[in-house]
Amino acid sequence: MYVLSQSTLHGKKAGFYVTAGLCSGLILHTTLVVLTMTTLSQLPDTFVDGLKLLGVGYLLYLAWLSFHVTIQPITACNVLANTTLYRHGILMNISNPKIYLFFLVFLPQFVPVNSDAVAWHIGLLGGLFIVVTFLVFSAIAYAGGALQQRLINQPQIQQLLSRVVGVIFILLAISLLQ
Repeated sequence: MYVLSQSTLHGKKAGFYVTAGLCSGLILHTTLVVLTMTTLSQLPDTFVDGLKLLGVGYLLYLAWLSFHVTIQPITACNVLANTTLYRHGILMNISNPKIYLFFLVFLPQFVPVNSDAVAWHIGLLGGLFIVVTFLVFSAIAYAGGALQQRLINQPQIQQLLSRVVGVIFILLAISLLQ
């Protein structure tokens, strides 16, 4: 949803930068899974809880921004900087502990039993996941960019989209708390 909203509001290029940031965050999650495969049982619950709370806080901050955005005609002057979009993508991804937990549970299922190269297999599977994610999210960014052309002169729809994105961020934050 974030890729779609950013590419719809700021163009397909913005969606691609968010996608690149999200995929960069997946590199961190893959690396963490590789590094913690043997120490999973030793991770303190407070660490996971703290990471969850960081994710909740960041999602609520993004929701607040979505509800307080000033709608302007879509022009080159109100497009976010590429580095900002990329950074938002990374922060969204790494602040979501569910992705890390998903990788921790999902990826090891596909590692051959008694493999001596567990880290290599996890890294390969994480890399494949990143490539597929990049392709799917890039298609979403392209579609959002195409939708942007229809929204240029319709600020009411832009405002509605911003509010829908804000609600989605709030719902994601609530789901992290459960």
